[in-house]
Amino acid sequence: MKANSEKDERPSRNNAQRQAQAQAMAKRQRQAQQRGSAVSASAKRQSSREPEPAQQIDPSMQLAGSSSKPSDRPGGQKSPPKDDPADQNGSVQGVANGTSSSAVVAEESDESPSKEVKELDENEALSYERGNVQKFQQQQKVIEEANKHKRALLARAIEDRRKRAKAEADKLLRVQQELNHLDSLLTADVGIIRDKIEQASLEYMDAQKRYEKLEKEFIAAKMDLYHKGEAKESLTEHLYTIIHQNE
Repeated sequence: MKANSEKDERPSRNNAQRQAQAQAMAKRQRQAQQRGSAVSASAKRQSSREPEPAQQIDPSMQLAGSSSKPSDRPGGQKSPPKDDPADQNGSVQGVANGTSSSAVVAEESDESPSKEVKELDENEALSYERGNVQKFQQQQKVIEEANKHKRALLARAIEDRRKRAKAEADKLLRVQQELNHLDSLLTADVGIIRDKIEQASLEYMDAQKRYEKLEKEFIAAKMDLYHKGEAKESLTEHLYTIIHQNE
């Protein structure tokens, strides 16, 4: 039963260890993702803080601006210069190029630490799994040795108990045989004693009958003796009287 329970516990332990390893891997991946997101956010912040590139001004536009004089408005105010759409497009493109380049740099910086973290995580996971496998093998060896020791102890205990049970069974058999022999002797003795008691009771009855008979004969003989003695005395007295009278 213990061996079966240990066999059932081994896959459950393996599943628990695998689940723990998977959880550790997921945790490490989350940490790596958080680090990558933090790096990308810092790169974006740096790119947003960088100064915008200077607007490129077409030399033809500079010449046109220098040749044309501003028209005076009434009141002595000069009209403000109008923004050129080409200049606006160029500035927008420059800003876009700057942001795209900073985004590419941030993505490269995000990918490089994530790759390193992934490689480190894989190596650490492999080393962790190897350590777990070695620990599990050592635990298995210890458990197997303990089970062997327990089995040997159980086998010895079972053998000792079997020997004791056999000795007790033999002893009980001998005692039972002796009891049966004593019982047979007792029954034989009881039968003999009963026969003797019956015989003695019969003899007692016969003796009692003879005693009663003899007692009756003794009483009758005693009465007869008494009567005959009285008759003798009366006859002797009569004889004495006759003799005296004759004298």
